[in-house]
Amino acid sequence: MRDAIRSDASSRSQGSIKGYAPRLRAARTRHPFPTQQWTANCRLLQGPAIPVGVRHRPPSGRLLSLCFGDERYDSPGDDVVTAAKAFFSPALFVFLSDIAANNNREWFHANRTRYERDVRDPVLAFITAVAPKLHRVSPHIVADPSKVGGSMFRINRDARFSRNRDPYSTAVKVAFRHDAVDRHMPGPGCFMQIGSDSVMAAGGLYAADTAMLDSVRRAIAGNGTKWRRIIGNSHLAPMIEDRGPALKNPPRGFPADHPLIDDLKRKTFVWYRLFSMDDACSPDFVDRYVAACKSASSFTGFLASALGMEW
Repeated sequence: MRDAIRSDASSRSQGSIKGYAPRLRAARTRHPFPTQQWTANCRLLQGPAIPVGVRHRPPSGRLLSLCFGDERYDSPGDDVVTAAKAFFSPALFVFLSDIAANNNREWFHANRTRYERDVRDPVLAFITAVAPKLHRVSPHIVADPSKVGGSMFRINRDARFSRNRDPYSTAVKVAFRHDAVDRHMPGPGCFMQIGSDSVMAAGGLYAADTAMLDSVRRAIAGNGTKWRRIIGNSHLAPMIEDRGPALKNPPRGFPADHPLIDDLKRKTFVWYRLFSMDDACSPDFVDRYVAACKSASSFTGFLASALGMEW
């Protein structure tokens, strides 16, 4: 399958629209405008899989817009009607698979255009689109599409203190942090990691220091009923089954027979949900990602409140 995707990407880079003829024929069948106009108005634009589409002015004067990934067939007009848009394409996952097998500077520099077109730009476009939706989950979530210093992590790894000397990350990481926390510090928020064959939506509190963990544990112990209600929610429960690393002994100040001792021993308070590559490449993935964040909103909000932050 990946070889087929690479072949398709190659044909597109040469300016071919042959592979998209069936979709054009289907669109023509639904909207039978003059063939000469369809042909004359078709032009392939290079670029990332960002919201673009097929445009044509019907006899009524209304403009039709159909989304075909990173191909645009354009004609002048107004009154645009745009279909749902998929931000991610299989080419993104192929790139991550390729860089895992070729993790060196020479290969990356030779494929930088692929990275920018198939990975960086679509992810930044996703961040832009998801920002207002996450704002409705919590107005304190920061979704910053800046190329530098924004929500998307750099692909370059800091390998100075690591045994792994590979210069590049083989996954795309995006952090939607709380606005009360510096981008380099742990805090409650949402997260997304794109691997070579899947996407993980996640959130909560990860890599917290001792003081933060102590605040969360005291909030749990002091609000046991509320905490049980939150983690017992049928939508959230499957996303927190994997509780992550925990202390061997009860944390200082809490008895071993505390009814919530398993939660009090936790070193991280996170939720996650996995999506397949097909899920991520679907037009509704933005909404599905936000739905996961919304399902965990009470959980993340509890953690934020425990740390003295609004949610």
